Amino acid sequence: MDPGRVGKPLIVALALGYEVLVHVAVGRTEHPLVLLVPLAGVPHAVIYASLLWFFGRTLRPGEDALITRVAQRLHGSLPPYMETYTRRLTTAWCVFFIAQLVVSALLLAFSSLEAWSLFVNLLNLPLVAAMFVGDYLFRVLRYRRYPHVSIAQSVEAFAKHLRVS
Repeated sequence: MDPGRVGKPLIVALALGYEVLVHVAVGRTEHPLVLLVPLAGVPHAVIYASLLWFFGRTLRPGEDALITRVAQRLHGSLPPYMETYTRRLTTAWCVFFIAQLVVSALLLAFSSLEAWSLFVNLLNLPLVAAMFVGDYLFRVLRYRRYPHVSIAQSVEAFAKHLRVS
């Protein structure tokens, strides 16, 4: 399937998934207005689904992964081991995005609204930061001889890549 055509089915799947979660939640509450609370999670779901699509579509065979492209902007040509690493890192971010969506949906369906809200609203940014810090520490330790840039420089290069693309 062409990744450019994934957007509409993804939106439909998210809408249907939300509908299923609402039906599950209806059986768990006597106050129907409580069902409006999960609407706060719609931006969370849309953002992570969009990021999954944006990163994931660059993982097609024969195409440079998104993080590989950003690294090439920072360093120019990359040695093969760094191309492999940046491709795997792009995959790791896709797994992270999927995990965010799945955990959020499971908490919403089977846990308390407080637990779900804690995950979506409070733990979200620390988990993203942990991914950045984990990647940076891994790179510094694993590829000591390769020139490194800071997390801030990586984010800036990613933002520039978005403006140029």
